[in-house]
Amino acid sequence: MSAIVDMVLISLVIYRPSIWLAIWIAVLITLRRVPYLANEIANMLDLESYSGLTLIVARLLLPGWESREMLMSRTMDLSREKAHTPVHVPVPSSTGSPDTIAISYKDDATMRDQFFNSMADARDERGAWLFSANQIHAAFGGKRADVLDKIRERRSAIAPAQFREDDGSIGPATYPVTKG
Repeated sequence: MSAIVDMVLISLVIYRPSIWLAIWIAVLITLRRVPYLANEIANMLDLESYSGLTLIVARLLLPGWESREMLMSRTMDLSREKAHTPVHVPVPSSTGSPDTIAISYKDDATMRDQFFNSMADARDERGAWLFSANQIHAAFGGKRADVLDKIRERRSAIAPAQFREDDGSIGPATYPVTKG
């Protein structure tokens, strides 16, 4: 049956002789008949996912195609076969219920401390504190005196800025940036 398509293409060259048409038809026949090229065309067009008459016409136009499944007029829907079955993933919660609102992680305290430290250490481009102690207390809550002590301790532990001298030694923070 696919030889009929080849004969129609060759008769087209005989009816309208042209070197360019002959080259074009030779390329078409090669693409259709060579199994490697036909398989690549079928993969690009995803012909394995089609069924019924579309698959029959594809087999007629690509006789070199080596399909991985048998040709049937009624195949199962491949998109359903390729789909994965859903899997239930339990979500940890603080109350033991499958509630996603109250997620409690084991390293919650570590994340909270890191966020607290980053807020306490944050400065703007002028070097001023980005968050006041009151803002940090409002964000984290707890006893006000404890939070303020923690902020004071954290901010006093930060080393002052230092500058490099021309000879490579480290100068004090009051060292002028420009010498004039």
